[in-house]
Amino acid sequence: MAAFEPYVKGLLADTPSSQVALLTKAVQLKPDFGDARIALALAQAAADNHRGALETLAPIGDASPLWAEAMLLTAVAHMELGDYESAWQALKRLLARAPSALVLNDMGVVRLRTAAALPGSGRATWYFSQARTLDPLDPDYLFNLGYAYWLEGNPSGAGYWLREAVRLDPTDA
Repeated sequence: MAAFEPYVKGLLADTPSSQVALLTKAVQLKPDFGDARIALALAQAAADNHRGALETLAPIGDASPLWAEAMLLTAVAHMELGDYESAWQALKRLLARAPSALVLNDMGVVRLRTAAALPGSGRATWYFSQARTLDPLDPDYLFNLGYAYWLEGNPSGAGYWLREAVRLDPTDA
């Protein structure tokens, strides 16, 4: 119960620095408080402390019901740090256990950001296409697919998917 009060106050705090201070206290009081760890990692990421987020998330193990969320946040933190190999490995583990459009989209993003192919990776368009298949109504996946086609030198494929993204959400700037 002692950790719950700073946890709730941390969730309600106005700034990332206030959130980090309160959520850190909650985690110190109860190190196995997974929800507090997730909230702390999000606050650390908002404060641009991605290494801190990685350290906060590391104790959340495979058996935790929060493992998938922790693994996704871990991958994002690695991406923000430019460690695409580690991000790729985290996303591969997550895809094997909890496949989703979001994970496939993030794999496409990692693939776009890396100059060299990663072990077991394909083209970014494949990942975005799979994300679109799983969630055909999310215009972000269509936009990413169009953008990837453009970068691959396929303007007709790019035009098609970018038009589809606008068709799905014409007000999305």
